[in-house]
Amino acid sequence: MVGTGSERRSAQIRAFRSDIRVVPLRGNIGTRLKRVGSGLDGIVIAAAAMLRMGWGDRITEFLPVDSFLPAAGQGALAVETTASNRDMTDLLSPLDEWAVRQSVQAERALLKELGGGCRAPIAALGRVDEGILELEAMLGASDGSRVLRAVEQGSAETPEAVAERLARRLLSLGGADLIPGRSQ
Repeated sequence: MVGTGSERRSAQIRAFRSDIRVVPLRGNIGTRLKRVGSGLDGIVIAAAAMLRMGWGDRITEFLPVDSFLPAAGQGALAVETTASNRDMTDLLSPLDEWAVRQSVQAERALLKELGGGCRAPIAALGRVDEGILELEAMLGASDGSRVLRAVEQGSAETPEAVAERLARRLLSLGGADLIPGRSQ
């Protein structure tokens, strides 16, 4: 029995290994870790959180991206300032990574196009290489009974267009049925 607080992770675990029983898991990281061995065989949580807490030695496995896509925008950091504050904008501009920004814009645009919120079992990962954006997505039923995966490529200059094409493809494959609250 494996615990996770994420519908996205639940869907992917169930699709990957239908023999694993997945149960909802809530609480802070410490609370979740205490459940391992006392009712749960394991938990799935963000490795970044474990590493940030200094508990990297407790990570037993990193799930492969080819089977377990992350949430849209997961791991990306942002700093926001007012447009009129040129000094701050100039100070922060060297931190901007164009490829990461374009990837995250595509991932977020995909969520918007699909109409999925933060609790929907939707995953997305954008990658930019030599000006080409590759956007991969997963849309699944919470019970893992049905998982759709698709990839779309296009110019990194137009991340929203790449996301729109990918969303249309997922919806044409029956994806609307997998998004809670989405009307056809």
